Amino acid sequence: MSVFDYSARLATLMPKEAGSIYALVDASRHPRFSDELRKHGIRAQCLFSGVLEARLGRYAPYCAEFPLDGALAAFWFNHRGQGWRNHWGWLFQSDMELDALRRHFKKFTLVTLPDGSEVFWRFYDPRVFCRVIPQLNLGQHGEFVGDLITRICCTEPRTGEMLEFISSRALLGALGSRTLRLRRHPWLENLAMTHENHP
Repeated sequence: MSVFDYSARLATLMPKEAGSIYALVDASRHPRFSDELRKHGIRAQCLFSGVLEARLGRYAPYCAEFPLDGALAAFWFNHRGQGWRNHWGWLFQSDMELDALRRHFKKFTLVTLPDGSEVFWRFYDPRVFCRVIPQLNLGQHGEFVGDLITRICCTEPRTGEMLEFISSRALLGALGSRTLRLRRHPWLENLAMTHENHP
């Protein structure tokens, strides 16, 4: 499909009334990603800060604005949807500003394991996200999406399907908590089942 075709299809899944479109991007997945962000003036913020950002900025996760007619979308959709095929990240919608979204997602970059050790969580990698997010319980869904995120679109690496997670008020559980409803859509054709698809 062409860049225009991908943009038109995504517009049907991510309507304007659900909020602005953003991307969580793993800059390590493309050697020129951070350069492309700067070259095109794409509004993006690194989820790392301080010394960590200075050392790993070229390979770090970013939260970026993703208008469907913008430079990042064109770069993502090019070469038959290279952003999805090469696991650059995933898209979501929100009514919040970039600063607030960066602060929200930054909280999840480092997590504590049951044994007390801290590790980096690569939730911005769709190969990790698509495996983990369906397993989260109601409370964890609410913590992750909060009141910030209305919709998430992520390609499932094994099938090439687009997983659409829609944030909604839970019918059961704690009052005011949120849950993610899942819908699946055919998306990438002739997905190569390589080692890259199975971390």
